[in-house]
Amino acid sequence: MKYFMVLLSLAFLFAIPFHGQNSQAHAAADDHKSWETTIYASGGPAIDYVVMLGSVQADGLRYNQRLRIYAAGFGIGKMLTLSHGRGLLRGQTEYLMEFEPFWLGDFPAYTGTATFYQTGDPPSQGTIGTTAGNNHGVDVTPMLFRYRFTQNKHLTPYVQLGGGLLLTAHDFPAYKSSHINFTPQAGIGVHLRTREKQAIELGVNVVHISNADMGATDPGVQQSLIFRVGYTWWH
Repeated sequence: MKYFMVLLSLAFLFAIPFHGQNSQAHAAADDHKSWETTIYASGGPAIDYVVMLGSVQADGLRYNQRLRIYAAGFGIGKMLTLSHGRGLLRGQTEYLMEFEPFWLGDFPAYTGTATFYQTGDPPSQGTIGTTAGNNHGVDVTPMLFRYRFTQNKHLTPYVQLGGGLLLTAHDFPAYKSSHINFTPQAGIGVHLRTREKQAIELGVNVVHISNADMGATDPGVQQSLIFRVGYTWWH
């Protein structure tokens, strides 16, 4: 969670306009390109994902489980400001929306140690085994703000902050949780220019997944580290 808070702070910091050199002579290369379209694929692991069945205060069990997340989708963005600021911090703010019609939560088969809790007895250790499984869904991020560092027109880093909604075919991430989850997130990335109006995008997001107690339980995924590669057009 600490990595999410660091990225969150950076995104807020760089989204604040810096006043100073705003002349057209120093305009960023993309100032006149008001719209952005990106297609991308992404994937990565949940970090220290813990399954809790029942209550750790009473009857139940707890164990670590591997979880990998894969997705593919597209995004549309609009530049909100011209470039502002000085030096390496010079940049512009952008608003984006992203949609992932393909989303997959993949649970590999697992054998490992579990902690068992039973009322009146101390916790005990045992072995648990699970079969492989997956959960399909769609992910929508209607609120995403990005600050693009425009000092270099060939290599454009960015930081971003946003939140979305994940809808899955089955309760996610565990039984008796919810089909609906929220996805607050923060990330960093870079555009590597291939042509004047096109670029390869590389990025990584830290995503928190939670149903905000809308389900019978809220196991959540505290942190998932999602890497992405995409291709961007400005128009």
